[in-house]
Amino acid sequence: MNEANRIEAAFLRKLPSDEAANYLLEKYADSYPVTIKHRSWKVADQFRLARRFLQGRAFASARPYQDFLSFMSLENFLKVVADGLSDIPEDRLDLLFYYLVPALRKAAKNDLQLKKVEEFIDRWSAGR
Repeated sequence: MNEANRIEAAFLRKLPSDEAANYLLEKYADSYPVTIKHRSWKVADQFRLARRFLQGRAFASARPYQDFLSFMSLENFLKVVADGLSDIPEDRLDLLFYYLVPALRKAAKNDLQLKKVEEFIDRWSAGR
């Protein structure tokens, strides 16, 4: 992480969760904040951030998915992603799942979570 990002991460950690989320939502209207994973977030703010930065987007990297999975429960993450799948253009879904699926499998901490991930993948595959 570069110096500017270190400064921003330290700044975010000093703010209450809702204020830090507001800051990121305002500052990063058209980009992804790499400092997002460097603090703890209240569950409501996790949902706000995930809806803003994940829904309707397909990233050419696993990093955004891994970042959110580092602080968000797998179940909540799957809900946000599933809710936003219809907003992703059909020609971007392969890119999304190319990076998303390995991140999900890696984030599964037990057999039950892995089963939920596989069910999510199966639902997506069947719907295409």
